[in-house]
Amino acid sequence: MGTKERERKVHQPLRRAGLEVIPNAVPEGMMPSVLGWGAEDVIDGFSHRYDTPHLVERLNADWYGLTDSSGR
Repeated sequence: MGTKERERKVHQPLRRAGLEVIPNAVPEGMMPSVLGWGAEDVIDGFSHRYDTPHLVERLNADWYGLTDSSGR
């Protein structure tokens, strides 16, 4: 996702919701997310591109399926 698209799709809606957007910032006391696992650590999962049609619905369905299959 490019800078302009991120501004339009992520930052503007957050600002409309009354939140302050601090690009590329990590709040004090928080650890930035780091991808640090190997294939042997991944049991199940899913991913979708930002331009996937009906993205929210797909993510919700996949999240439900993942939690349901793990018994949580």
